[in-house]
Amino acid sequence: MKQDGYAPRAQLCDVSFLSGQYRLGSVSLVRDLGGAYNLNPLLQTERGKYVLRLYRPWVTQLRLSQQHQVKRLLAHAGFPVPLPLPAISGETILRNHDHLLELEPFIAHDGEADTWERNGIAFSLLGNLHAFLGTEATNIHLIDPVVSNYGTPEMLLAWTRQAAEESSQSPQQIKAQQTRQALSLYTEAMQMLITLQEQWDKTQEQLPRQLTHGDYGGGNLLFLHEQPVAMLDFDFMRIRKRVFELAYTLYWWLGKQGHIAAVSCWHRVKELLAFYNEATFMPLTVQEIRALPLEMARVPLYWIAETHLFPNPANEVIKHVEKITDAHWILEHASQLADLFVQAV
Repeated sequence: MKQDGYAPRAQLCDVSFLSGQYRLGSVSLVRDLGGAYNLNPLLQTERGKYVLRLYRPWVTQLRLSQQHQVKRLLAHAGFPVPLPLPAISGETILRNHDHLLELEPFIAHDGEADTWERNGIAFSLLGNLHAFLGTEATNIHLIDPVVSNYGTPEMLLAWTRQAAEESSQSPQQIKAQQTRQALSLYTEAMQMLITLQEQWDKTQEQLPRQLTHGDYGGGNLLFLHEQPVAMLDFDFMRIRKRVFELAYTLYWWLGKQGHIAAVSCWHRVKELLAFYNEATFMPLTVQEIRALPLEMARVPLYWIAETHLFPNPANEVIKHVEKITDAHWILEHASQLADLFVQAV
């Protein structure tokens, strides 16, 4: 990517140095568990299984220390948050070249938040999580992550305009047809973001802000025998409109059911919202629930806007045609969806 801070994901490396740092004994297996940003290898050692997290270079010691503070609060309150293990030195954050790292115990599980039943449990847990973060973690002044999945409509509009301008100046080797397609996608995205900005200006003051997980649900919530056993990946944690967290979680879950426009189970979203509200003393307001479709439309548009970070935005944006389609459909049906969701109040 273009900016110096956006270095690539770490690569698997020799992890033998960890044996001395953590007294793990010999390491017999190293397997990458995946992850879009960090390297997360599973380590099989003489002492058992562990997960190593190697962060990208933009993650600072201060930011990671603050994440650990929040995670300790959550774990001590009974949330299923695995804590980083201390090295022999007592430190929970070590450095390997230009990557910070931590080691966590491997949590046995049999799946993730990948069914409607598990998502019902996940939304109940999210209601509790937000209530706790909104009242018990207010004294931790968490600095914002360098990279996340979030942008205000104004920010995303500026990014999208920048990407469109750069695409219009694409070098000759990029096909003219590809450039035209990219510019058409950017134009459609900008039109939607202008609409979202108008709605944002009307409603943002009515939407509560607080510390949020940032990437909740899916593979970041592990289950064993239908019980959540691990809440993972707090990399995007920051203060946001809390309804955006629900919008983000819902968008990715519904997307797994098929194309957003073809999903036949939108009516079940109100069940998930009801689970959230029943689990918390800080239930969603009518204003938040009515804003939920607009927040959902912003999720796929983030990935369009983010292409401005790549050397050739036009090459990237044409990979996201379905996200434009998703955002367009959600915006077109925002009023009907809001009427449906508000039944959860």
